[in-house]
Amino acid sequence: MGEPALRRALLGYGLGSLVMGFTESLIFAYVDRGLGREPAFVGVLFTVQGIGGLVGGLLSATVLRRVGELGALAVGVALFGPAALLLAYPNLWLGLAAVLMAGLSLPLALVGLHTLIQRRTPPELLGRVAAAAEAAVRCPQAFSIGLGALVVALLDYRLVFASVGLATLLAGNYLWRGRHLSPPPGPPTGPRVPAQRRASEQRQTEVDARTRTPDALRHS
Repeated sequence: MGEPALRRALLGYGLGSLVMGFTESLIFAYVDRGLGREPAFVGVLFTVQGIGGLVGGLLSATVLRRVGELGALAVGVALFGPAALLLAYPNLWLGLAAVLMAGLSLPLALVGLHTLIQRRTPPELLGRVAAAAEAAVRCPQAFSIGLGALVVALLDYRLVFASVGLATLLAGNYLWRGRHLSPPPGPPTGPRVPAQRRASEQRQTEVDARTRTPDALRHS
């Protein structure tokens, strides 16, 4: 893609997705080995994550206006970092805070990415660019979900969570440093009138005023 902001967004988010998918398998090891609970407790964590997603969806427009599309994407990816780091330590309350933060991060990242695609892509290419962007993000994530099942069987889940946290923090930092490529939109302004048109309208007003003056004197 020839657009620098889109290239940076897809590279940074793609690298982040490459490790985010590990958590799909890691969360079961966290509940079983870390918290010592039944696998059904994962449903509770997903519910809390959904609440975080609702909050993130409500905040995404405000974040977008303040830091732009790449900035919002960076915040979303970077928020996943501390969430994964918290999950490296098995504690129920830390775990609830972590999944809430993870849920908060996802809408920010998605809104930032898709808004950037819509703003920077010509209408006739929007479908193809959106499909390519979806593949660039979903393929690494799908690969990491499958690989995560193998990784969690070979390595300590806490080590993998810590690695995911560090990797997403680095990806978020990479995206944040490129936020100048998609600055936040400025305040709305009224339609600009060309200077030549304004001068012509001013001359016409003066002519109308001189034309009406004699009529007013005759009637007085």
